[in-house]
Amino acid sequence: MTEPKQLHHQDIALEQQTQQKCSPPELTLEQQMQQKCREWQQRLRLADWDVTVKVVPAMDMSSTQAQGCIHWRITEKTADIKLVTPEDAVKQNPMRPYNLEETLIHELLHLHMAPFEPDSSEQTECMAMEWTINAIAGALLKLANSQESANV
Repeated sequence: MTEPKQLHHQDIALEQQTQQKCSPPELTLEQQMQQKCREWQQRLRLADWDVTVKVVPAMDMSSTQAQGCIHWRITEKTADIKLVTPEDAVKQNPMRPYNLEETLIHELLHLHMAPFEPDSSEQTECMAMEWTINAIAGALLKLANSQESANV
């Protein structure tokens, strides 16, 4: 009677091993965002850029209210994006919606706008640029989500 139980446990163990080998490991939030970054780089025609994405606590950001930031090197076509963790974004401003993907798109759009970025001392121009990029990022994400819904 113990043999069938042992076989049963062996079968279960074998099945679990097979499932573990077949199913991909769970991606971290940062890995998911890096993957989304590559997808959006294709859509935005920024595939020739080497972009790294980090999901960081708010205290690692240069501005306490920033949900994301980007540092680029145009001549090398490289950029580093930091996105605030969702938990910290909610703590920063519980009334402001936070969408990691939209923030990622926003930061990537700065690469297209880099040659036109206003001097940081020009506050009005900086705000106008940010509002423009926000509007475009939101519209692109909404369009992409509606296309994905239509394909389902």
